[in-house]
Amino acid sequence: MARNKRSRWPFVDGLGKEKQVNHAGSGPDRPLRILLVGERRSGKTTCCMTAARMLREKGLRPGGVVCPKLLDRAGNVIGIEALNLLDDPPSREVLARRDRRMDGPSTGAYHFSEKGLRFGREALDAGAGLGDIVFADEL
Repeated sequence: MARNKRSRWPFVDGLGKEKQVNHAGSGPDRPLRILLVGERRSGKTTCCMTAARMLREKGLRPGGVVCPKLLDRAGNVIGIEALNLLDDPPSREVLARRDRRMDGPSTGAYHFSEKGLRFGREALDAGAGLGDIVFADEL
C-alpha cells in the first residue's frame, strides 16, 4: 500500500481494511484524535486492539483501555473486561458482569465492579501520561 507523505502509520478500519492516518494539523500542541464509531458488534474493540498491536510493532507505545466482551464457555456474553494497553501483554480486570451483581453501579443489564472501574481510570491516566496514543473504549 502506498503511503502519502503526511501519514506516519496505517490504521485498520472496522472492516479490516488498511487506511492511512492523516497527521495534518496534529503535533505536540495539537495531538491527533481519532473517533471510531459503529454499530454494536461491528468490530470497534477488535480494530482498537489491532491498531494498538500495529503501533507497538512500529515502536510506539499505546496506552489507555480497551474493553472486549467477557464470554462464558458456550460463547455467550456475560460481561466486559478492561485491558490496560500500556502493559505488554495487556493486564486485565473484569469491568462489568451481566450474570451477577458486582459492588459498583449498575446500568441496563450490566453490574460494574468498583475494582474494574478504578483499574480503567488508572489505565487511562497512565496511558495519557506515558502512551504515544491513548485508547478509550466503552465510554
